Amino acid sequence: MSASSAAELTPNANQKIVQYLNDALAMENASEERLESRLHESIVEDTRIQLQNHLEETRNQKDRLKQIIASHGGEPTVTKAELPMLKPNTIDLVRSDLTSRSSSSSTASNSPSNAESTQSQANPSVKSIVKETDDVRLAPEKELIQTERDAIIEHAEVVKYKMLMEIAIKVGAMDAIPVIAQNLKEEEQMANWIIVNTPNLLRRIWAQIEVSAGARTVPEA
Repeated sequence: MSASSAAELTPNANQKIVQYLNDALAMENASEERLESRLHESIVEDTRIQLQNHLEETRNQKDRLKQIIASHGGEPTVTKAELPMLKPNTIDLVRSDLTSRSSSSSTASNSPSNAESTQSQANPSVKSIVKETDDVRLAPEKELIQTERDAIIEHAEVVKYKMLMEIAIKVGAMDAIPVIAQNLKEEEQMANWIIVNTPNLLRRIWAQIEVSAGARTVPEA
């Protein structure tokens, strides 16, 4: 079957395929922004390498989508979709626990017998040290939660492209199918990598996660 161009589709069919292609582009616009953020925040080298590779793939995916949208007479969107996310999550619970502990400490230190401690609490340098310590404690837990979010987003993208493939077939936009298929393949590979790499990730960060719960001390490297 020859690839169908915009000229071979009904106006309504062409309008709808452009709409759904732009939905996918909005998803990739948001994914690109998230990948850039994750790349700078991740504490695991293997993850950073994979994120960098997928960031480049995502930019290529966007280019392919823009080209096919333009070929159908559409205007590629610059909007960003809202990516799927589970709430509440462990990192928020950990942060809430730390805040609760901090409030309890503050109440105790405000007693007359602890005036000196109160002054120390008000000291910006002391606050900075406390915040840095909490950030270090939270980093491994945050990495795990963000990896879970990565997987959720990648699987959502897989679903998006599978649905888009069926829509393209339905309206006869056969020229869009190679673009959709390539993007789908890359999203499936990234989703699979996250799951397959999870045991390795846990080996690297689990000891620190246990420490954040007070389970035991970190073994010396």
